[in-house]
Amino acid sequence: MLRKHTGSRSTRHAIKFVTTSVGRPLLEAVQQRASPDKDIYEFGVYTGGHMREFAKKIRGFGHLWGFDSFTGFPDETTDSSTGKSLWVYNNHWQAGGNSASDRLGVWNMTALFQYLHKRINYTDTTFIQGYYNVSLTPQLLSKHRFRPAVLVDLDCDMHISTMQAMRWLLTSQILVKGTLVRYDDWPRLHDPDGKPWGQRLAHIEITRDFGLRWKVVVSPIVKPYYAVVYELLEVGAATPDAAIVDADRPSATWCLYSKQNSKDCVKDNNNKAKAQLGAKRRKTLA
Repeated sequence: MLRKHTGSRSTRHAIKFVTTSVGRPLLEAVQQRASPDKDIYEFGVYTGGHMREFAKKIRGFGHLWGFDSFTGFPDETTDSSTGKSLWVYNNHWQAGGNSASDRLGVWNMTALFQYLHKRINYTDTTFIQGYYNVSLTPQLLSKHRFRPAVLVDLDCDMHISTMQAMRWLLTSQILVKGTLVRYDDWPRLHDPDGKPWGQRLAHIEITRDFGLRWKVVVSPIVKPYYAVVYELLEVGAATPDAAIVDADRPSATWCLYSKQNSKDCVKDNNNKAKAQLGAKRRKTLA
């Protein structure tokens, strides 16, 4: 039985799904590399939007795997230097946020999986339930036939979840040379203290730890945070290369969401842009 968060009133019958799109460039890149002996891995299933899109628009790949707690985010990584959790984008990225069970109003795992299978509509689909520190184990490899990944879609948002997923994929030799990795929530900027955070920080650390070399395949889609797609070129390189996408100047929405008062936000005249959003818009985003 999944954990029910009190206060949720949503039901699956009332859900109006927003049309998701991972972008044509990614779909085309995956299609070019797809084969029956390569699988697609989704970390952060939520209500299955990305998995449904992959199943519908990509042909000729193998199995579709979905990994999620289905009860929301875990606690973020603790910074050893401060003893505090790493900075997160907004209150939605707190422990328990973005719970699929809450969103769909389904707290029985069997019923939830039945619903997601129907929505995604791809026969060779398997869900692995649990927080990644519990579910992603060496023993899991003996229970399922995991094949090399043609695509890893990291829509798990958090630094801790991204690190746990990437470590398991690399040590299990699922993430291999030629695999495409999509970071759905790549921060445009550093945190208020000027440090990288979230999936950007995870990418830097995992590149260093495993000696990885990358190539940018799909340029970032601009928003307060953005999606970026890499191709893994090498594992165990003597000179790792994270191929970091440089942060660009902050948008008004970014400054508003993060409540930053950094020089970037001020010098970019985003205080004027914020005012143009209007009081109603500010209240919605707060």
